[in-house]
Amino acid sequence: MDGERALYTRQNDHDPSGIIENLSDHISSHSSLSGVGIFLAIFFGLGLLTLAVFFVVRPRHKSLYGPKCKYAIRGAPIPKFPSSMFGWIPQVFRTDIDDVLRASGTDAAVFLCFLQMMRWLFTVLAVLLCVVLVPVDIVYNVQHSRDTQKKGASLHDTTQPHTDDLLMDVTINDVDGSLLWAHVALSYLATLVALAFVYLYYKKVIQLRQAFFASPAYESNYYSRALMITEVPKAYQVDESFTQALNSLSIPYPFSETQLGYSMHNLPMLCEEQHTLVVKLESYLNTYVQSKRKRRPRARIDGHCFNIFGGQVVDAIDYYGEKLRHVEDEIVRVRSDTTVGEPMSYGFASLAAVPYAHAVARTFKNKRARGLRIRLACSPHDIIWKNLSMGKAERIRTAALGRAYLVLLFLADLIPLLVAAAISNLNSLAVSVPFLRSWEQANQFSFAAVSGILPALISGGVALFIPHAMRSIAIFRGVRTRESRYVALVSQYFGFLMLAQFLFFSLISVILDVAVFVLTQAHRHKSVGAIFSDLVPTILRRIEYRFTGEFGYWLTIVALKAYYQIFELAQVSRLFFVWVHKHFKKRTYRELWLFAKPPSFNYWIQYAELLFVASIGMIYAPLAPILLAFVAAVFWIASFVYKYQFVYVYVSKTEMGGRLWSIVVNRFLIVLGFMQVIIGIAVGFKQSWVKAVACVPPVLFVIAFRLYCHFQLEPKFLWYDPAPMELARLQTPIKGSDKERLARQFGHPFLHDPLWTPVVYSDMLLASRSAYTGRVQSDYDFIEQHRTARKKYSRSDSSASSPAFLPPCSSDAQFIASVPASIFGADASGDARSDTFELWHESKGTAPAHSDETVDMYPMSEYYKEWNDSVPGLAGPTQQDESAYPMPQFMRDALHRPYQQVSPGHHVAQRDFAESRALPNDNRAVSSCSSLHDEHDPYLAFPHEPTSTAGSDIISLYGAESAGHSFLHCPMDTPYDSRGSAGDKQPVLF
Repeated sequence: MDGERALYTRQNDHDPSGIIENLSDHISSHSSLSGVGIFLAIFFGLGLLTLAVFFVVRPRHKSLYGPKCKYAIRGAPIPKFPSSMFGWIPQVFRTDIDDVLRASGTDAAVFLCFLQMMRWLFTVLAVLLCVVLVPVDIVYNVQHSRDTQKKGASLHDTTQPHTDDLLMDVTINDVDGSLLWAHVALSYLATLVALAFVYLYYKKVIQLRQAFFASPAYESNYYSRALMITEVPKAYQVDESFTQALNSLSIPYPFSETQLGYSMHNLPMLCEEQHTLVVKLESYLNTYVQSKRKRRPRARIDGHCFNIFGGQVVDAIDYYGEKLRHVEDEIVRVRSDTTVGEPMSYGFASLAAVPYAHAVARTFKNKRARGLRIRLACSPHDIIWKNLSMGKAERIRTAALGRAYLVLLFLADLIPLLVAAAISNLNSLAVSVPFLRSWEQANQFSFAAVSGILPALISGGVALFIPHAMRSIAIFRGVRTRESRYVALVSQYFGFLMLAQFLFFSLISVILDVAVFVLTQAHRHKSVGAIFSDLVPTILRRIEYRFTGEFGYWLTIVALKAYYQIFELAQVSRLFFVWVHKHFKKRTYRELWLFAKPPSFNYWIQYAELLFVASIGMIYAPLAPILLAFVAAVFWIASFVYKYQFVYVYVSKTEMGGRLWSIVVNRFLIVLGFMQVIIGIAVGFKQSWVKAVACVPPVLFVIAFRLYCHFQLEPKFLWYDPAPMELARLQTPIKGSDKERLARQFGHPFLHDPLWTPVVYSDMLLASRSAYTGRVQSDYDFIEQHRTARKKYSRSDSSASSPAFLPPCSSDAQFIASVPASIFGADASGDARSDTFELWHESKGTAPAHSDETVDMYPMSEYYKEWNDSVPGLAGPTQQDESAYPMPQFMRDALHRPYQQVSPGHHVAQRDFAESRALPNDNRAVSSCSSLHDEHDPYLAFPHEPTSTAGSDIISLYGAESAGHSFLHCPMDTPYDSRGSAGDKQPVLF
């Protein structure tokens, strides 16, 4: 066979048309099978090695493999972290969707439902189709051995030698006659089974979503019964006109309150600049204190090419410190400004109950009522405020540019795909390229390894960067909320994968074949009419042939996705970060803290990528059923991995109640229809196009089911549909006004978010202050500031007992250990500890002085430690005479009255947790900057008691004027820095 191939190659070396034909027609099945086998063997070994690393390293790094256990989340019962090497396996087997629902929320539970549905669907299909179709394909191909006049080769009527393709023996590629209808029958079965699974799990997800809407956590959030109104016309951009326009819509439920949005001038840009300056200053301070020679770092400013050339060199610490001070002064001025800003084209309105808000939003979905767009409101921290305030013209412009950027991204992605396609077809190129032919003849193993491994690695590597680029484009296009951004992104990313990674990659060879066909026919002096009359059947033949011919490539892609799941479990990238931090570059404490926090899970990326894998499996189900077994293995591994990850590692940044489910299901139904189109093309090409009509009924089944989902299932999924008894309970009108609540919720976070403070390690604090005279925060204070209290003692319990007296401590760890049990609450044990301090210990390289058990405590202040250390003669914990050493009043307030009212002008200590105060010479109530983030970020320790959903006289936390005229501007609290020298305490802005 090799001699025939060499002879055939030499005969065509000087024939241009023969060379072009060889590029598309020669396929070496032996190399293809070898390449796939080598790829599977290598990544199977890598998977075992990665899993072994996880088994060994996991018990030693709880903060890496169980951050949710160490840094507790309010209301999330996390199982105990298994400390043994194999202890996590039984825990994962015992974990079900309800456990994940309690630990990570509805989004995680719905995602696991998706994995479970795909896992069982592809397992059932793999068993049915592999048992029936694989023997049929093998028997047919053995009995009808291929000759040199294959359908793929006959495209150009060229006789060529062929190497038997063992990998293609398990596909539909050469099957014809009556056995072909076994594939058609099984495609019917695959479609019906898929629709049955989708229906069953759709009902289950509806139950989860309705339970989410009815949960106290959702109903207690004020935004759950609020509406967001966008595209407000100029005529209604006045408070009275805006309210009248809403009241004129004949809505049966009265509005509790309405609020129009107003401009905040340049405050968002100032706050973002302040954050950037703090990060830069921290980096330079970190560089300075770690420098052995204590040389002050220098920075080049006002230069060219990212400040590489030109400009001037300045002292980095002094420059950024002075710039930071000016920006903070400007923020204080803007926040204190009482000037009413320009009215914006958005507003908010509240109703009395959650079902009322859902009913109104459902009524006005995809409608314009008096030019207004009405939709459900979301959390203020999930609103992309800079996009919300965009004008109509600017939104149209950015949307057009965003679509152009997506097209450019698609074209850029084609370049590596062309390279991957060329490498995957090295066997064809070797026929006409001398050095490739010599390489293949000299070392078939390396040739097969390159052609089998590199294409999948190139495609997978490019896919790592595409989601981040698409996310930036979505923000640029003007998407208003995170939820709408994720809904758009999961659709766009999946469509991008299907168009670029699947269709284009599969059709590259078809495009080449069509070009070769046209050139060959022109070389034979055929007329243009004759060429184009044969073009359509030629394209259809090549589509069917190339789809099955790429079967080996998709095996490697699916196997790579399976390895990615194990890579995800082992947290290899985070391990690499820890190794670099320990041995090479010590990161700033903020970077370390952001890294150590439980990471947020990118649902839209994983949905799109796993749906892409499922789409490959469904399309190839009747063509190459053995691929179903690999796809089923991917979903089994993913289900096992993400159970562990959702319980111990990941959190949801934005809780959407499983909103992405309907988007994913709709795309999956489109894939089912596309599967029937491909099998119909195969039947039409192999037999007749009249018989191909037999593949149409499953497409009609899919369309009918899609309509059923749209009219019956989706409304129950998207909107809250309470039971009659529950609805009757909500008929009681809620007393009071929602003006304060609406103002509190939907003011811009930049009005009140605490400004960042440069953070340094505690042992470097003195060195930092010698280089920088501005405010600096130690890592200890930073941790304590960002802790969450899950078990808080009530005010009544704390007032019934005497104030706790804190004994002195020789170290911070002993101080934490010596805190009386009464501070933790009535149900806490005497030796309770806070796991939050372990991050602080790990950063210092010291062992924490407590066990693995997580017990949340009420946040303590560094002031307590400072006070104990400052009391002279207090020798040990036996001296408990409070009268001899009275506790300062501000400590009593912090211990026993965490929600106290603070008088105007009082400088609040960092952990006093004052909920509100009033501006001097201003009757408007504004929020304290120290009680903000509890709802937005569960890891920020500014706890406040949840309030009722309506009618309460709540002080503004998010900041709009109670009269509804403008958003408030909250000046920053200025607690004292306890780390300063005695008698010289500087106020600290944070």
